[in-house]
This record gives sequence, structure tokens and C-alpha cells, in this order.
Amino acid sequence: MCGLFAFRLFQILPDLMNLHICIPSMFWPDSTFSGVYQGLALPALEMLLARGECVRSQPQTTESWLCDRFSVTKQQDWPVAAITLEAEVAAQRKAGTGYWLRADPVHLHMEQNQMVLADSQVISISHEETSQLTTTLNQHSVIEGVDPVLPPPAFLPLHADRWYLYLPSAPVIRTHTLGEVAGKDIRHLLPDGVEGAKWRRYINEIQMLLYEHPVNQAREARGEPSINSVWFWGGGTMPEILSRDEQMWSSDLLSRAMVLASDGRHCALPADAQTWLSVAGSGDHCFLMDGLHGKAQYGDMYGWRKRLELFEKDWFAPLLLALRQGRLDQMVITAVGSDITRSFSVSRAGLWKFWRSPKPLSGY
Repeated sequence: MCGLFAFRLFQILPDLMNLHICIPSMFWPDSTFSGVYQGLALPALEMLLARGECVRSQPQTTESWLCDRFSVTKQQDWPVAAITLEAEVAAQRKAGTGYWLRADPVHLHMEQNQMVLADSQVISISHEETSQLTTTLNQHSVIEGVDPVLPPPAFLPLHADRWYLYLPSAPVIRTHTLGEVAGKDIRHLLPDGVEGAKWRRYINEIQMLLYEHPVNQAREARGEPSINSVWFWGGGTMPEILSRDEQMWSSDLLSRAMVLASDGRHCALPADAQTWLSVAGSGDHCFLMDGLHGKAQYGDMYGWRKRLELFEKDWFAPLLLALRQGRLDQMVITAVGSDITRSFSVSRAGLWKFWRSPKPLSGY
């Protein structure tokens, strides 16, 4: 009798739906400045965090979190370049066994005795400018052991602000992701390791080639920041990427590339939770919501606060309601950060833990 009842109950229960959300820089990176949270109205997010179980772990970047999620092993770096290249040239050729580095165009400037890096979030570069700059770099043998003429060329500009560097063998260096260095003093974040000094010399030689380039002369004449350096990062060979039985929703190239490489399911992140709930099916889903990270990188407190308030209205409030109504069975919110990573897991039953009073983000 009990078995028959359980079978009929299972038949009438809706298919379960679980959601994992990764939000880089959901907490302001400077933990000593709690004033950034003052006056923020985030009742839904605060409720979800309060009623969830919190697990703290080591600091992570978006790239390392994604690699961990897809069981990608760290090489000298997280092999971002080979993975994103695979997605960008899928219709042309594969990354294969070659060693690839990202070599993204950046602007460096002195600011209060610091050498600060600005990336394409705050500077624009056209395809024509990219073509001219990389042609010049490929005409000069800046990187030892690389033939700039034979295919693939040393510097391969697959996007105006996304360049790649092909190497016949792996350099013995460690790098920092572009997301870690944008808006920061780079002097202690340059390539290091056994061959670090050689790669720092390469960067200096590239800067000299770009310094008086006609593209940059024209940019400066228009009052635009010059493209005066490149940032090497994300080196490695193409790894094995394990498939996950979940639907990934994001507008991020790396997450899309990982899903494609693992023959998984990927869709662009919709505009809001109501739209997502209307199209999403049962099973496991994962969001990468990266709209806060760029604001935090460049110290844009006003922009960060406004974006977080939009997340509250468009995402957290509808998702909290969906959890209460049973449309969602469980949610995990992972706040990736440069100081600590926090994951909050909350179920529908967990919302009844009334003794856990919501508290502001500064309380975490």
C-alpha cells in the first residue's frame, strides 16, 4: 500500500529543477569598505543567502571556477587560450596539440606611481586597427623560436580585442588572467617562473614596436588611449573537458567554449528570470552572471550598486518566488571573489528556517 502511494505521489510531482548561479564580484572586493553596501535594498537576495547553507573556500577567478566545474586540470596556467580558440575557429580548424597563449591588446598608463592596465571594457579597438598592429608584430621576430610568417602566424587576431599567440613548445612561465589585472597595477603581476624574465623582455619589445605605430598616433590625435601593450595569459594545450548533465546559460566565451568542447547544452543568458522560467525545462541548470565583475575591477561603485539592484529586481526576486512555489527545488549561489569564494545552497524546505534572519551583504 505504501509503495503504491509513493508511486502515485511521484507521478503527480512536477519534474525537479535545480539551479546553480555563479556571480563573480557579488561582494565588493575591498572588504574593509562596507559603506558600498549602505542603502542597498536587496530583500530577495538577502533572504536566499540567510536561508542557505554557506560554504567558504579559496579565492577563485571566473576561469578557475569554470575549469573546476568541467574537471579541467591546471597546467602552468588554466588553459583558457586553447579552449576559447577551439570555439572561435571551430569551422576552420582545431587547436590540436599546439601551445596557445592569449595575447590581448591593452592600454597601460601611469596612475599615482602605478602602472595600471585597461582592457577592452574601457577602451575600444577596431578590426582594422587590430589587423595593422598584429601585422607589424608578425613582421618582427619578437618571440624567440616562432616563425612569424608560417601558419599559424605568431599573433593571431581572431577578434578585435582577442588575440592569440601560437608557440611550438610550452614556455616555463605562469601568468595572471586578464580579469585579475584589469584596473590594477601590473608591476607585480607580470609573467614569472623560470622564463619569466625573458617574457617580460618580450613585452618591453612589443611596447617599443607599438609606441609610435601609426595606429596609435592616429588614436592619440583623436584623444583615444593607445593600444600600447599586450597581456599574455591563459597558456596551455587543449585539455580533455568532461561533459556535465546540465544546461549552461551565459554570455561568456569561455563557458560557451567549454560546453561546446564537451558536447553539452548552452544558451545565451536571457534578459531576466521570468523569461528564463518560461523556456527552461526540468533538470540541472547553471548561470554565469558576470555583470558585476567589470564594475568592481575598475572601482565603479555606483555602477556595481545599480547592476546589483537590477539583479535583485530581474533575477533574485522572481527566483525566490519560484523556489517558494516549487518551480525550483534547489538553488546554489556561488560568489567568486579575489579574497574568498562563498557558496550558498538553499532548498525550498530551507526557506522555512525562519530563525535565520536576513542580514545585509556587509554581514558576510
